[in-house]
Amino acid sequence: MTTSQTHTHTRTARTLRPISRLPAPPPLWDRRFALFFAARTVSQVGDAMMPVAAALAVGALYGISGVGFVLGTWTGTFVLLVLFGGVLADRFGARRMMVGADLARVLTQGVLAVAFFTGPPPFWLLVTMAALAGAAVAMFLPGVNGMVPLVAREPQRANATLKVADALAQLLGPALAGLLIVLTGAGTVYAIDSGTFLLSALCLALIRFTPADAPTDTPADAVSSARTGSSLRRDLRQAGRSSAHAPGCGR
Repeated sequence: MTTSQTHTHTRTARTLRPISRLPAPPPLWDRRFALFFAARTVSQVGDAMMPVAAALAVGALYGISGVGFVLGTWTGTFVLLVLFGGVLADRFGARRMMVGADLARVLTQGVLAVAFFTGPPPFWLLVTMAALAGAAVAMFLPGVNGMVPLVAREPQRANATLKVADALAQLLGPALAGLLIVLTGAGTVYAIDSGTFLLSALCLALIRFTPADAPTDTPADAVSSARTGSSLRRDLRQAGRSSAHAPGCGR
């Protein structure tokens, strides 16, 4: 081999060498994303259980009209408040709102579990708990998208994984609720439903952010603190106007 061929071979090897050392993509399943994935999945299972539990348990006591009224109350409360949930998540933090919403649903489903265990619950209690549960979902869902970039190094992969889990939860939740009502009764379904939200709140609370991700107070925040109340009220009024002009909310 001549000297010129040797130099050419060496330059070619130096050119090709970096191509074989491409950095590996960051791992998706670290502690933060695993906790968020668990919280989101069990919360979705709990949400998917609620309509079937209402249809079977409430229908047995108050008929189809009762089921329609309870589910309509849940849906209507959610639709009316979900825009406010987005404003509050921006103001107070997505995780804080999600944990609070989960704890609210622990209360609503726990109350219904006790009511079904002790006897037929009154209709007003079912409607009241449905309204509170719908409001809690409206406070929970807007924070999900805001949390994903904080807990996942690759948000696109994380969102795809969460969508698959959501689809599976929508299949598992109704089947589990129907099976449990047949085998045990409505009280057990609502008790397990309450437990799913408790587990979700616990997983969210255990997430630890790095200093770069965690919100910090700055002097600018202190200067603008006097404006926070008026800004929040302005955002809430804007959300209210948007909700009033949403399809189905007008005349």
